[in-house]
Amino acid sequence: MSTSLRFFLKKCLLVLLLCIPVNSYAEKVVVCSAEFPGFTNKDGSGYYWDILREIFTNDDMKFEPASMPFSRCLISLEQGKVDGVAAFFKTEKRIKKFTYAKRRIHFSSYGLFYVLFRTY
Repeated sequence: MSTSLRFFLKKCLLVLLLCIPVNSYAEKVVVCSAEFPGFTNKDGSGYYWDILREIFTNDDMKFEPASMPFSRCLISLEQGKVDGVAAFFKTEKRIKKFTYAKRRIHFSSYGLFYVLFRTY
């Protein structure tokens, strides 16, 4: 085989190898949450799931929502079985264990109502 033909074949092989994707599999991102109707429904629908699906679904990643009780979500996160938790309130104890997103998807506020004057 001539040197020029060998050189040509090596270039063709190199071009073919560059066309093969390095990661031929999709990385799966699993986020869990307790069920909050309208936000994280068990069937994978809801406001938070829709936002996270848009963020994490592309050619290289697939998003998988997982509904489970909140305590199991925390344990699964600590054990590395899930990649994140949705609807996860920030506390001092949790800040020491987990990394939080810099921006929130949703803000919640709670109010307490009570009777100012009650007659018995």
